[in-house]
Parts: sequence; structure tokens; C-alpha cells
Amino acid sequence: MTIDSRWDQSAMVERMSSDFGRRYPLAFWEFFESQVRPRTGDAPAIADLGCGAGLLLQELSSRLPDATLRGIDVSRAMLANARELDYAAATPTFTLHDLNHAPYPVEDASLDLCISANVTCFLDNPLVLFAEVRRMLRPGGVYLLFDWKRQTLPAYVEGRGGFGNDPAALMSLQPYHNRFTLDEWRWLLAEGGFDLVGEAHPRTSHVALAGAPR
Repeated sequence: MTIDSRWDQSAMVERMSSDFGRRYPLAFWEFFESQVRPRTGDAPAIADLGCGAGLLLQELSSRLPDATLRGIDVSRAMLANARELDYAAATPTFTLHDLNHAPYPVEDASLDLCISANVTCFLDNPLVLFAEVRRMLRPGGVYLLFDWKRQTLPAYVEGRGGFGNDPAALMSLQPYHNRFTLDEWRWLLAEGGFDLVGEAHPRTSHVALAGAPR
């Protein structure tokens, strides 16, 4: 079973589109500009792994108009939305692929920046993704992990605005959102062959880690 079949993809696209600013607040972009962008160069090749509805790539297109962008996702509905967005620069290349399975459809040493945002916690084995990131990055490249960190269930529910009208969906997501502690994310990144070169906590529920391949 893949993420594509677990939840109503159309509803997820609508939710992602409506609250992008909350999910990627100013503190996230301050971290990106200070800790990540200086390592990418002026015209980087960037892959958003698990790009979802394409909104992060759309923002990156505005911030880095000379970048070459590509998105990979397992959801046809998400990719369909991403392809329809307006981009400040060239439209990214999009590929349907399940990140649980290597190799990813990207050439060796072809990227300056890999991003996985709110997706790695869903993978069967995050080390598969980390190995592929190391393969795809050029020397001097950087990996940006932005993901959920473990909270208590009451804190998680409060942060999600309560159970709302869909308690089943909330409770099916929380085991993934609450899967790894901060220390466990750091450990996984190190086990995956990365040196930690930047860290921030743009949201109470999330951590942003920048890693340089060893």
C-alpha cells in the first residue's frame, strides 16, 4: 500500500493549498536563506522528493528563478495539481515514483539540493531515501529535511486544531507525524551518511535539518 491509496488525495490537495503559509512560516524561509541557500549556488538543480501539490516548488521558483526544478511524488492527484500551477520561472519536471523504492529516477551527482518536506516520516525506511540523496547530490550539495517530530498526543491534537470533522483521518496520520523524536532524526541523518550543518525549529511540531554528505 502506498500513500497514494491511504487518504482522499483531492482533499489533501485542497488542504495543502489553503494552509501553505502556516506549514512553511517565515522562520522556515529564514533558515532556508541563511543555512541552505548559501550552499546551492545561483542556478542550482533542485529536487523536491515527495513534492505533493507543488506549492514548495512554486515558492522556490520565485526565490530562485534560475534554478532547475524537479518534483517526484507517488500521487497522481498531487502531480496533476503541481503541473497546473503558475511558476515564476520554467515549469519543473515532474515524475511519478514511490520513494520507498530505489533507485529514484534521477541521475548520479546531478543535483545541488534535495528537499524532503513532510514526507520522510511516511517512508518504510528513511535510510533508503538518504542513500538516494547522497547518490544524487553533486559534491558540495546539501540535503534539507523538514518533517514532524514526536509530540504527545494531546499536543498533536491541539496543534491540529482538534479533531474537527474527521477524527479518523487525524488518528490515522498521527502515528507517522509522531514517529521520530528530534534526537532520532539527528541519528538517522548521521546513519544515512550526513553531517549536520544546520538546524532550526520553524514550527513547534517540526524540525528543519540541513545535511552535507560525508
